[in-house]
Amino acid sequence: MRLIALVLMVFLAAGCSTPNGNENGDNSEEAVASEEAVAENPQQVEEEAQPRELEVDPRKKVPLWSREGLTIQPRMEDFKQQPPAETHEPGTTVWEESDYPVPEEFTAEGDERATAPGALLGQLTADLRFADALGHDVWEQTTRVFIEDDEHATGMILQWGIKDDSVVGTDLRVRMARDDDGWYVIQLDQRFHCARGVTEDQLCL
Repeated sequence: MRLIALVLMVFLAAGCSTPNGNENGDNSEEAVASEEAVAENPQQVEEEAQPRELEVDPRKKVPLWSREGLTIQPRMEDFKQQPPAETHEPGTTVWEESDYPVPEEFTAEGDERATAPGALLGQLTADLRFADALGHDVWEQTTRVFIEDDEHATGMILQWGIKDDSVVGTDLRVRMARDDDGWYVIQLDQRFHCARGVTEDQLCL
């Protein structure tokens, strides 16, 4: 009887565990390795558990507060995807010196100094009366400023939605500098966004 009881106890003890494993039946070496990996790099494990992001349109990857983001006109990028006609190839002219004269008061010789490049850009925009066209011939206007260094900055005035069969938008680039008296305008450059395409002479069709 004692022999039978002893055999039964050995059998029950063997059934409660698995070779080289734990109570869940996992391989002990694999379990230890997994736990060590989590301990060494928990952030990687957490990132892998997150759902994968969908592919983002490359146009949206242009960072704000950057030189690349300063001059981009996303409206034009969208416009190129849906041109008004199959025969049209919308395009943008190269930068050229603007026909707008720099008001003398905003130049290095002038007496109008701003304490910040954004303030100077606002004064120039008002002086050129750009906002007068809003709601009549222009749908929207955007202004941006990028600080190059302590003494130089570049501003942008972007207009889009122009009521014209040829020109859908225009950008004015404002180069600014600072001296002991404040900020002033160095140069104005302009480019045009063309609905039907650009000629070899950099004109809108």
